[in-house]
Amino acid sequence: MKLKLNQTITLQFSAILLLFGLTFCFAISHIFGFNWDKNYTKLFYISILTYAIIIAFKRKNEFFKLTLIDYLVLLFIAIVVFSFIGNSKQNFFSFYYIKFLPIFVFLPFLIGRLFSIDDLKNLIKIFPWLGISIFFLCCVDYLWVHNNEIVHSRYIFFGVNHSPILISFLIAIALQATLFLCLHNYLFLSTRNKLFYYFLIGIFSISLIYISSRGVLIGCQLALLIILLTSNVKKSQKIFITIYILIISSLAFQFLPKAQSDFYLRLDTVTNQMQYSKLNNDFPIEENNRINIDPLCKPLLDGVNSVAIRKVLYFEGIELFTMHPFWGVGATGFGNYSCAGIGSYPHSTLIQALSELGIIGGFLMLLLYFLSLKNFLKFYFYSKKIADIAFFYLSLFVFYFFTDQIYGNYFLMSGSFLLFGISSSLMIKVNK
Repeated sequence: MKLKLNQTITLQFSAILLLFGLTFCFAISHIFGFNWDKNYTKLFYISILTYAIIIAFKRKNEFFKLTLIDYLVLLFIAIVVFSFIGNSKQNFFSFYYIKFLPIFVFLPFLIGRLFSIDDLKNLIKIFPWLGISIFFLCCVDYLWVHNNEIVHSRYIFFGVNHSPILISFLIAIALQATLFLCLHNYLFLSTRNKLFYYFLIGIFSISLIYISSRGVLIGCQLALLIILLTSNVKKSQKIFITIYILIISSLAFQFLPKAQSDFYLRLDTVTNQMQYSKLNNDFPIEENNRINIDPLCKPLLDGVNSVAIRKVLYFEGIELFTMHPFWGVGATGFGNYSCAGIGSYPHSTLIQALSELGIIGGFLMLLLYFLSLKNFLKFYFYSKKIADIAFFYLSLFVFYFFTDQIYGNYFLMSGSFLLFGISSSLMIKVNK
C-alpha cells in the first residue's frame, strides 16, 4: 500500500478531511481533554473550501468542457436555493441546513470534479490506513478515557452521540478498500502481505459489527459483494475470502454484548399492523402538537426503535409528495409537517427531495444517481484505462446510495456528491 505523493497537501487529502476529518478532530480533542469549539469546525471547513477553490482556479482549463452531470448538479443547487427562498415557513433549522449547501454539496462535487486518475488510485490506498487509525483511537478512547456511555444500545466514542455512524462509515470504506487492494494485487502479494490484508479485513469486519450501525453494515455488505463479483481473481480465492469474512462476522455476532445484540434484533420488530393517519396540510407540527395526538407518532414518542421511526418518516415524506407533487413543501420544510418536528428530515435523500422539492427536484436527484451509476458501469466494462479502479468506485457509489436512503439528508450528502464529481471528471478524462 505504498503511496505516490508529490506534494504535502493534495486533493485526495482534501476529500478525506471533508468526509472524515472532523471525526479525527473529535477523537483527538476528546482523548486529550480539550473542548472542540464550533468555531474550529467553521474554520476547518472554510479552509478546505478555500483550498479547493484555489486548486480549481489553477486548473480552470478543466472546466472549459462541462458534462451533463455538471449542469444537473448546478441546477439542483439552484432549485434548492430558490425553493428555500420561497418557503414561507422558515425557522431556525431552515437557516441551519441551508448553510451546509456550499460545504457538503458544492465542495465535495468540486473536489471530485478535480480528481485525476492518480488521485483516485491514491485515495484507495489511503483508506485502510485511515481505518487502522480510527480503530486505534477508538481503542484508546475506550480503554483510557473510561467514560463509555451507551446511548440507544450503542457505545458512544469521543463524547459525540452520533459517533457510531461517523466511525462506521470510515471503517466500512476502509474494509471495502482493503478487500479491493487484496483482490486487485492478489497474484503479486507475498504470503506475509496476504496475511496482513486478511488481518485488516478481520479487524474491520469485527469493528463494524461492534460499532452497531446497521444501515452502514448492510450497505457495506452490498459493496463487498460487488467487489467480489467484479474482481478478476480465481473463483476459489473469492470463495475463500467470502467464507473467511462470514466466519469472522458470525463469531463477532456470537460474542456481542447484550446491548448491541438487542440493537440488531430490533430490525425484526416493526409490525405490519401500524396504522398510518393522513397528514393535515393546514396544521403543521408546531401548531397542532401532532406528536402527542397522532397514533402514527408513537415510535417517535418511544424514541427507541429507529427502524419503526424511519418507517413513519418515509410514510410522511411520500404523503407530502402526493399532497405537493409539483413544488413540494419547500427546502427544509419537511419538519413542519412531521411527527419529528421542525428541523427533521425523512432520512432518505430521494424521499426528502420529492417531498420538499417536488417532482422536479426528486427527478434531478434520481437522474444524478442514475447517470453516475451508468458512468461507473461504463468505465468498468469499456475503459481499459481505468477498469482496474472503476469497480471500487462503483461499489463505493452503491454503498453511499444505500446509506443515503437510511441516514440521508441532501444538505449533507457529501459522499454522493463527491462521487458525482468523480463520475463527471472521469467522463472527460476517459474520452480525451
